[in-house]
This record gives sequence, C-alpha cells and structure tokens, in this order.
Amino acid sequence: MRPLFFGLFFLFPFLPFAAKAEVTANVEETRALAATGEVIVENVNGPVTIETWDKPEVRLVAVKSARTDADLKALEVRIDSTEKRFAAKTVYLDKDGSWIKKFTNTGEVRYTLTVPHTATLRHIETVNGAISIANAHGRVAAKTVNGRIEARGLRHEVELSTVNNSILAEFDAIADKQDIALDTVNGSVLLRIPADAGADVTASTINGTIENDFGLSCDSTKWVGRKLEGTIGNGAARIRLKTINGAIEIRKR
Repeated sequence: MRPLFFGLFFLFPFLPFAAKAEVTANVEETRALAATGEVIVENVNGPVTIETWDKPEVRLVAVKSARTDADLKALEVRIDSTEKRFAAKTVYLDKDGSWIKKFTNTGEVRYTLTVPHTATLRHIETVNGAISIANAHGRVAAKTVNGRIEARGLRHEVELSTVNNSILAEFDAIADKQDIALDTVNGSVLLRIPADAGADVTASTINGTIENDFGLSCDSTKWVGRKLEGTIGNGAARIRLKTINGAIEIRKR
C-alpha cells in the first residue's frame, strides 16, 4: 500500500514571525530562585534558550526586536517571580487604540535564561522559534509549533513536543519510574540514553524508519507505518516516542 502523507504546517493566527528587525531593546533581570524552584517561559515569536548553573537564582536576558518603534514599544516582557517560582511571558499590547494592530506586530523576543540546574522547567513554550536546553537535571516540559527542540544533559522526567521540526534529547542518566515522552508531527526524533539504561519503550511513525542500538525489533503496522515495542534492561523507566512524517532513532550515548 502506498504510504499516506499527512503533511501539516501550522502557523499561529495573526502573529507573523518577525522579519528582519530594525530596532531592538534588551530586558535583563536577576531574581532569587530556590534550587528546586519552578521556571515558566511563554513566548510567541522567537527562540528560548535555557542554561544552568549552581547559583540559587535566575538570570534572564530577553532581546526584543521589531521593524518599527511602535511595534517595539507594544512588545512587553512580563516577569512574575518568588523564591519558588519564576515566570516570564511575552505580551503584545494594543497600539493606537486599535485591537487589530495587536495581532500584526512584527516583533519577536529571544530569551536566554540561566537557572539552577535542579530547577523544574515546568512550562517552556514558544510558537515560532526553537527551544534549546542544556544540563537541566530537574523535570522538563517544553513545546513549540514551528521550531526544533534540542535538550542535552538531562536526568529527570522529560516531555518535549513540536509540530513542524525535529527533537533531539540526550540523557546523562535515566532513573527507575522515569517518564520520557518525545512527540512531533513533521520531523525526526533522536533519543540518546546511557548504554545501561532500563526502560519500557514504545515508538511509532507513519512515514519514516525506526532504528535503535539496543536490539529491539521494529514491525510494520497492519495498515501503514512502523511501530516498536520492547524492553531495555530492567524496563523500569517509560519511554514514548512518536512522529508522523519522520524517522525515530534510539542511540547509546
């Protein structure tokens, strides 16, 4: 049977990804945050980068850019923080009293945060932009629509989701009862885990291949696509990988 093609391309309504910027402004903040505190970032247009350190605080650098001064002034980064929670959000304000201009703003925000390495990345989200995470040892939940997600140095439960791009997740360690979920639509999934990891694994794709370094067998489904189900080591963790148009790889790191 000829494979079906479910090509999808999602765009956020009314908010175009910014063209070449002409004006910029920086927002820089440092706030106290407990070592296991929560971090939330909600962006629309622009990438989000998360780095880590041993300090009990968050350092944020947000670079705002737009094609006009009016768009830049109507682009706001709102921060709400306590010692247990840090949240940053992109807000598009009304311009000139016209609500429609709020949805035609050409601006974008590029976020870079440095957080405690054991912090919980509770909700990291953008619509049109990539997400990059390095050496986050707490729980991680991140999603975008039009952008790649790349996360390395992971050690805890992870949930990563995109629509129109690929996902790479690399783990330094996998603990018992740990959940890992990587999900995309139009893109590949690459998971790298320690050779001695133990996990129950399920992976599926419609238009793509599934490969692994752990000797697990992959079968064609009854109608279309491929699926892998198997156990690595003691099977104590749970790994779920899914795409529609793309390949899946599970590699030893």
